[in-house]
Amino acid sequence: MKMFFKAFAAAMTFVTALVLSSINAFAATDSNIDWDGGFITATGMGFSADFARNAEEARATARVAAESDALSKLAGAINGVQVDSETTVENMRLKNSIVRTKVQAVIRGAQVIESTVKYVGTTCYLTMQVPMFGVSSLAGAVLERPAVKEPIPDPVPQVTPSSVTVSVDVQVAQPVVDKPVVINSAKGNYTGVIIDCTGLGGLNPVMSPVIKNANGQKIYGHKNLNPDLVIEKGMASYSKGMSNVDRAGSNPLIIKAVRLEDNNANPVLSLSDANLLLVENSKSGFLDELKVVFVR
Repeated sequence: MKMFFKAFAAAMTFVTALVLSSINAFAATDSNIDWDGGFITATGMGFSADFARNAEEARATARVAAESDALSKLAGAINGVQVDSETTVENMRLKNSIVRTKVQAVIRGAQVIESTVKYVGTTCYLTMQVPMFGVSSLAGAVLERPAVKEPIPDPVPQVTPSSVTVSVDVQVAQPVVDKPVVINSAKGNYTGVIIDCTGLGGLNPVMSPVIKNANGQKIYGHKNLNPDLVIEKGMASYSKGMSNVDRAGSNPLIIKAVRLEDNNANPVLSLSDANLLLVENSKSGFLDELKVVFVR
């Protein structure tokens, strides 16, 4: 029995080292990046070792192999996560040894979802997960901590709205001029913001998104926020439809993006809508609290 456990421990040490030292070799098959739920998961399969002498040992070695397989797939999936519109985790890991060490620690700390462990004969199936945000998360390993926090831009008292044409009774097209957004016109009771990005070609989720106005000004980015809060919660949640938008609270401001930029990662708002967002945030502070949802 002692010989078995020594072999077992040696096998576990070997496969863990192999996974962490050879991340590039693994594909991200049977893995899932759940931007809505905030976890990266992977399912592994393992067979029992030839040296197993009974059913208990067979199951134990099969589980080690399944965990190794899941870790391999997790590593591949994590490599492909977009940190921002241009940078993946793999890019950062290759360029920065500190990030590489931190990412390896995150993989090493992956947890088995015990409810998924299943044995079919001497074959084991299980799923492991790594949190995107929070304690021991991928965000903590890769997100930059700005040296200086930049303030969220002040709202502009007035903006010039874009003109649109409408048909009136006499069938003459006339421009419709929106009322300018004035700072003191804010309602001040919005609990968050939902940015509707549907119908724009598909929003690509990233860990560090940027919201811009139509002039290209960044009005919401990681440099405007508390880095500890960003690592804990993420800058925004992503939802496929309006059924999972609780993060924005009970009375969200809903704004339709006019387009997507930067590899479809960053939503762009019209000047008037961007100004409205900043005006309302100046009263309620929901951007500072990361009460932001992107619907894709």
